[in-house]
Amino acid sequence: MMQSNQEPNHYRNGNAGVPAYTNGGGGGGGGALVPVGNGMEPSPASMGGNEGAGQVDPKALLNAFRRRWFLAVTVGLFCGGSAAAAVYLLVPPNYVASSIVYIDATPGTVLQDSSSFSSDFDTFKRTQMFRALQRVVLDTALSEPVRNGELKQYGFKTIGDLPLIKAQAFPIDWLEARLSASGRQEEFFAIKMEYSEKPEELAEIVNAITQVYYRDIANESKLLDKKRIAMLIELSDDYEQETKKKLDEIAKLGRRLGITSEEELSLDIAADNAFSRELQQQYFDLTIMRYNLKLETRITEKIGDTVEENPDIQAEMIETLIDRDPKMADLLVKADAIEANIRRYEETLKDTENNSVLKSARREQETTQEAIAKYREELRPIIEQKIRESGNAQNPDDLPAEERIARMDVILEQLKEELDNRKIQKTQIVTDSFELQQLQKEAAKLEARTDEINNKIDVLKIELGAPDRIKVAQWAEVPRIKDWESLYKKSAMAGLGVFGLFVAAIVWFEFQAKRIDTLGDVTGGLNLRIMGALPQMPRWASQKSSKAKKTAKSAFWHSVLTESIDAARTVLIRDANVESTRLVMVGSAISGEGKTTLSCHLAASLARVGRNTLLVDCDFRKSNVHRVFGVEEQPGLSEVLLGTASLEEAIKSPSDDGPDVLPAGQFNSQLLAALAQDGLGKIFEELKKKYEFVVVDSSPVLPVTDSLMVAQHVDAVILSIRRDVSRRPKVAATRDRLAMLGVPVLGAVVIGLDGETSGYRSGYGGYGYGSRYGYGYQYNRSPEPTPSQS
Repeated sequence: MMQSNQEPNHYRNGNAGVPAYTNGGGGGGGGALVPVGNGMEPSPASMGGNEGAGQVDPKALLNAFRRRWFLAVTVGLFCGGSAAAAVYLLVPPNYVASSIVYIDATPGTVLQDSSSFSSDFDTFKRTQMFRALQRVVLDTALSEPVRNGELKQYGFKTIGDLPLIKAQAFPIDWLEARLSASGRQEEFFAIKMEYSEKPEELAEIVNAITQVYYRDIANESKLLDKKRIAMLIELSDDYEQETKKKLDEIAKLGRRLGITSEEELSLDIAADNAFSRELQQQYFDLTIMRYNLKLETRITEKIGDTVEENPDIQAEMIETLIDRDPKMADLLVKADAIEANIRRYEETLKDTENNSVLKSARREQETTQEAIAKYREELRPIIEQKIRESGNAQNPDDLPAEERIARMDVILEQLKEELDNRKIQKTQIVTDSFELQQLQKEAAKLEARTDEINNKIDVLKIELGAPDRIKVAQWAEVPRIKDWESLYKKSAMAGLGVFGLFVAAIVWFEFQAKRIDTLGDVTGGLNLRIMGALPQMPRWASQKSSKAKKTAKSAFWHSVLTESIDAARTVLIRDANVESTRLVMVGSAISGEGKTTLSCHLAASLARVGRNTLLVDCDFRKSNVHRVFGVEEQPGLSEVLLGTASLEEAIKSPSDDGPDVLPAGQFNSQLLAALAQDGLGKIFEELKKKYEFVVVDSSPVLPVTDSLMVAQHVDAVILSIRRDVSRRPKVAATRDRLAMLGVPVLGAVVIGLDGETSGYRSGYGGYGYGSRYGYGYQYNRSPEPTPSQS
């Protein structure tokens, strides 16, 4: 036997609780107990239930609705009906003026392919519905003239002059609140405006807005096409001016070259080249003849015998003759012209690295240099052969060699001068012709671009004549009847909205209470072992009428209750044999969780198996045990603590086979002071000597401190938990308070979870235990506690 304020051995490692267990199988808590934790170690879900952080358990929401569906539906129906009636009575019905706009799903075109338009017609339609009510449209509509003859007679000139608009401090905002655009069918949408008065003005405002939308927004593509045409015409004029400048430069170069066409230029260049080649051939032949005569003269002067004996003279003559070759002369002239153009481009162009014309000229220069080098190597052996042949030929002329050389020098000088002039002239011609070709290319590009722009202009002008994609199918007419149907819908929506809001609010508040719904909330969420599970007894099964007792259903429910209590008794007897746990307090977090029912049935079950058992009622503020067993309330434990009665006088024996009962006695303020002393511990020690088991029914733990003072003198505590009444945070707080006092918690007996444990399902009656505990709180006493009470 342990002392009143000592813990058993397995609580001295810092844990104030016992290892938690859950039922390994079977029903009613009578199966094997499987450890699921180490007792009182707080778990993350102990205070908030088994929902994940930030998550809502749908099953828990359904259980919350099941518990409060009647209240939620009743309050929701009342408030929803009141809201619907208020809307119907207070909100006046409106006139509705509407115009209808048609949008072609497949816009017609004259030349363009209609597939180029957006294939998402729904998006296009929604966009147009939005744009029809833009602030810019509404603002422009206020300046539109009034077209209704009756309104004109009253002096209203513009839409902004109408009384409906004049009465508004912010007319645009007011229009936005009253206007709407809705799609009626696939290719139609309506622009609507609702108001309770002045239907003529409503129709006029809607028509003005529709007119502005159709004129400025709906066919915006054609307005854009007109702007594009104007821009393209301006661009075409610029290109034509640039082309004219290029053509003038081409004509100027043509006049300088003396030609009127590119073909004539080619003929002039060919004739000039032919004449230049003939002159170069004459110069070539005379140079060879002069050179041979010079060699003969030098031979006579002992300079040498043959040309081969003077390699320097021979190489100089060969290079001269190669340069005078007609084809080589053409290549050299072309190279000089290209080099002159490159220098001119480098001086005038800004970007000399990326210009395409300059790059083309440089590539042509490289090609020409390669051709010159290749042709030079081809001419060299040919000229050497001609020199040898000319040296071996006989001179038919009888003039002296010196005179003949002198004549040849004069002719060669004239030929050289003529060839040099022609070379300069040809270089200028080649340069001008190259520039002419470039100008002609640029002019051709400009003409092509101008033609392309003009073609685009023609296409756009033709497309302007295509049918409009958006049309006004129907203008708004003056409404004559108010829209009662809309008012009915608004009333219904208001009623349903308020109904749903109140139902959701009540269910949500009930959900936030975190009441225990499943065994998992106890074993996992609260980390407590299940010692037993009691079914929820129907009210009729707990009545004492003879008729109820004779029914088979009543007998069945009482047998189920007995078996469930016996399962908890078995666990308690095992703990008593192992840990000497014989003085047990049955407690709960708050009232209405069935602790009195549990303590009475547990004590009766222990007595039924021959255990000498005493049931002590320590619920001083609201005692019920004496009513259950039909004994007098006084004298009781209160009188024993205050010394006005002895234990023998206070203990009652209602029956031979039932437990003895120690009622609570009369509650007063002196009793609280007596509880704070050690007198209760001494009484419990004396009772443990007389009885095998002492079961204590206590007050709820959280509302008052009575149960905590009593708990310090017991061996362990059993918590009573009732489905749909017990709250996870409050049960966890109860467990933690007992743990701080070093009071072991054997486990919990749950009431009403029979559908999860024993397979029994039943309805839920009233809990009946009363309301709240505490000084000055009211409470209701039931004539007889049942498993659905206390």
